[in-house]
Amino acid sequence: MSYEIKPLKPEVYLIQWTAIPSQQQAGEWVRDVQAVLDAAPHPVFFVSDLQRGYVEDVHALRRVGELTAHPMWGGGVSYSGKLGAQVFVRAFDRLSASPKGDRAFTTIGELTAALDRLKPGVADGIDWPAVLNPQQ
Repeated sequence: MSYEIKPLKPEVYLIQWTAIPSQQQAGEWVRDVQAVLDAAPHPVFFVSDLQRGYVEDVHALRRVGELTAHPMWGGGVSYSGKLGAQVFVRAFDRLSASPKGDRAFTTIGELTAALDRLKPGVADGIDWPAVLNPQQ
């Protein structure tokens, strides 16, 4: 699998990419995001770690973009310094039904500040350096 979706706290989910997914894996990602939203009792915020991979499949980006209209979509942010990833995040923004903070950030401070603008305190209590730089 080229990604993992895991909760960091009840309202914050990490999508950690390990490679550029195949078209089939991108479709699975869409279904997994939909399942998280459908099961959520409150709005969910997604953090996408795009340091080692990201979705290039425009159809999958469009489908997840449509999920931003889901009542449990709280917003999302992305973390990566890769230009390619930033291009696809901008494409996702354009395809989103309801853009709520879906931006690419290159520092943890920018990322957590963006999350806190979406919902104050939502980024608190998470060891972000350990989450986003697990090898360090």
